[in-house]
This record gives sequence, structure tokens and C-alpha cells, in this order.
Amino acid sequence: MRRANNSHRKSRFYLLSIVLIIFLLGFLGIAKAKSSISSARNTAYTLAKNYGHLTETNEFYLYNRGKVFYGVEGLDAKNKEVYAIISENGKKISIYSKNKVIDQLKARQLVQQERNPKKITKLALGMYHNKPVWEVTYYNQNNKLCYDLLSLKDGHVMQSIQNI
Repeated sequence: MRRANNSHRKSRFYLLSIVLIIFLLGFLGIAKAKSSISSARNTAYTLAKNYGHLTETNEFYLYNRGKVFYGVEGLDAKNKEVYAIISENGKKISIYSKNKVIDQLKARQLVQQERNPKKITKLALGMYHNKPVWEVTYYNQNNKLCYDLLSLKDGHVMQSIQNI
């Protein structure tokens, strides 16, 4: 009787140890991902201020569609609202006046009207074939993941990937 009880304790100990290790690895993975995003945000804000001449930054977007771009929303030296799209290496920064392009709210509305998604999960600024875009990620009514790339300039759909 004593052996069976001892064996049961060892099994519980091993199971708890495995669960704890999995939990710690998951926690470390999440912490590292958050640290990477935080680092990218800080880099993007610094580049937008130093080379894009933004005086204030207030929104960050991360776009990764083969190439990585950082998007920043903020104010320029004339206190005008602008978007900056920055290549991952920081060598190219494009600035767009917010009142001359489709803003985040309009991009969201266009996808809402055209696709009737169940849930929009992400909007990001980036470049697709050297053209500025909004990447809109969402779940459709069938709970399938979808992506639309909308032209930043006029909102037309440049690429759509449905039902992933």
C-alpha cells in the first residue's frame, strides 16, 4: 500500500513540474515578444522624430508582410497630423499628411462595409510594392482569418486574402 501511494506522489510531482516548466517557458516567450515590440516601438518613435521630423508620436503600427515596416502616427513641426512609414532598417521614411490619405478609422469603416467582418483584430501601416497601405486583419462570419491591403491614398483594395 505504501509503494502505490509513494508512486502516486512521484507522478503528481513530475506532472506539476512539467506544467510549471511549460508555464514558465510560455511566460518567458510572451515577455520576450513584448520586449521586442517595445524595442521596435522605441526605434520607430526615435526615427520618426529624428529623421521624419515628427514632434510628437502617439500611435505605433507593426507591419510584416515579407518586409517589416513600422508605422507611426503623430504631429509634424507645423502641428499637422501625419503618418510615417519607416523601413525596418530605418533607411527609408515616408511621411503622409493625415488629411490627404485614408486614416485608421476610415480603413476600418471600409472593411466593415465591404466585408462585414465578425471582428477586426489589427490595423497596420506598411508598404506593398512600394505603395503605402493599411493592412486590416479580421475574422469573417465563418470565423476564418482574412487580410485586406487597402491603399493609404484612396482606400481601394490592393490585395485580399480570404478564409485562411
